[in-house]
This record gives sequence, structure tokens and C-alpha cells, in this order.
Amino acid sequence: MVHKTGSSPAPGAEETLQRERLYRPLKRALDLCCTVMALPLAIPVMLLLAAAIRIDSPGPIIFRHTRSGWFGRPFTLYKFRTMHREAQPYAPHPRHAADARVTRVGRFLRCTNLDELPQLYNVLRNDMSLVGPRPEMPHIVAAYTVREQLRLAAKPGLTGLWQISLHRGRPIHEHLEHDLAYLRGMCLWLDISIMLRTLPLLVRGDKAGNAEYGDGSHG
Repeated sequence: MVHKTGSSPAPGAEETLQRERLYRPLKRALDLCCTVMALPLAIPVMLLLAAAIRIDSPGPIIFRHTRSGWFGRPFTLYKFRTMHREAQPYAPHPRHAADARVTRVGRFLRCTNLDELPQLYNVLRNDMSLVGPRPEMPHIVAAYTVREQLRLAAKPGLTGLWQISLHRGRPIHEHLEHDLAYLRGMCLWLDISIMLRTLPLLVRGDKAGNAEYGDGSHG
């Protein structure tokens, strides 16, 4: 929160700043702890998926995509490739499983969200958090309204309130209220609660984080 020189802080501003100074390092510690604990389970799965992608279709195993992160800073997002290599990287994302651009293994990866596993590396790099708004593509962020730009005040995440909501089958930008609600209530316990509520969705194979058949990403 920034105040003009000589102006009085808004009521509760100092308390809010103190809470954020405490929360952000704790959130980063939680991200690192959970990610490191998940890696022994995630790495064997990722190796199997990498082999399946390689056998299924020619092209790179990892798909790299430029996204807008915290306060709009661009970063490279990593995913398992789910489309044929000829597909345009910033074209509209697939809306259904029959999309010819999607590979056989890619259909499975998108339906289970396993294509997002390489983003654990983004969390280790501090590009992303485990919990936060999903990162959008720069050309979408460039067209944000002032209200939509508020999403950028939180580090993007693998999961969030929108991803565990009943609206997760719709595009991200149609449910801005979930991200704004997260920003208003950001705290460690909310992050932990969201992560715990995400796990059953992943086990059941629900599209936690996908808009119909993707989260707005190509991959």
C-alpha cells in the first residue's frame, strides 16, 4: 500500500502492512516445504509421463509459455506438452477432448491436470506459489480493466479459490470474484485450506484449474 508524502495512513493500514510482512515469508516457506515434500512422489510420475509423451508424439516433452506473474512481471511457465508440436502456442486453447491439436497422452494429462506438474519448478524458482490466481498470457493481461488488474497483486498459483469452486469448469476471467475474495482474505490458513481441498479433486480427476478443457494455456 503506497501513500502520498505527508498523507495520513488509512485506518488499519499499518496493521495490514505488518500482517503482509509476516505472511509473505511464511507463505514462501510453506511453498518450499510442501514442494520439497512432494518431489519424491512427483519425480517418478513425471519421468513416466515424460516417457509417454516422447513415445506418443514427436516434439519436446516440456512446453514453455510466457505468462504474467506477480505485478505483471513476465515469466516462463513450464508444462508437459499436450498438443502436437505444429500447434500455435498462443492460439485459443482446446475446448473439448476431440480437438485435433491434442495428443492422445495430452487428453489424459489435461483431464487429470498432470500437465501442470512441471510448475513445481516454477514454485521453486519463486515465479509462482502453490496457491494464488492462475497466471494469464500477457496479451490477455494487457486488456485487463483496472479491477481485473487487482489479480496481479498476488503471486500466481497452481491452485486457488476458483480452482476448487463449482465454477472451475468456466474460463478464469469469468470468475474474477474468486481471486478478489482470495486477495481480501489471504492468510496462511486459507492457503492450507485451499491445498487440502484441492487434493480430493486431483485424486478424483476433476478439472481443478481447467476451464472446460484447459486453463487458458496452450501446452
